[in-house]
Amino acid sequence: MPSRLEAQFADRWGKLYPGLPFVREQTIPPWEAWASERKALGLAKVRRAFVGDFLWPEAQVVVEVQGGTWTKGGHSTGTGIQRDAIKALTAAAGGWVVVGLTGQMVGEQGGIWLPKVAGLIRSRMGVADAKPQ
Repeated sequence: MPSRLEAQFADRWGKLYPGLPFVREQTIPPWEAWASERKALGLAKVRRAFVGDFLWPEAQVVVEVQGGTWTKGGHSTGTGIQRDAIKALTAAAGGWVVVGLTGQMVGEQGGIWLPKVAGLIRSRMGVADAKPQ
C-alpha cells in the first residue's frame, strides 16, 4: 500500500506528465546483482533486492520519496542513510540515477522540483524538446 506521500506524488505526476508514465515498486538490475553479492559476502541473511518507489526504465531513473525526513523515520537514521547511499551508488554504477524527493519537494515545492525530474527523464530518454529546468 503506498504511503500518503507516494500517493500524492503519483497523483500530481499523472496530472502534470501523463506522457511520462512510471512503474511502481520495482527493482533494477544493479540492485538485483548487489543483493546476490551482499548475500555471498555474508552482509545479509536474506537475499532481498532494493525496491524503487517510482521508475522510468527507459530513462534509467528512479524516484525515491523520502517520507519522515523531519522525524526519526527510516531515511533519517544512520542505518537508513547508509542504505540509501548504497542504493544510490549501486544504481549509479549500473547507469541509473536515483532522485530523492522530500515531502516538501512533492507538495508545496512541487512546481519547482517536479519539472526538474521530468526534464531529467526526458533528457535521458533523448527527447528532443528536453530543456534544463
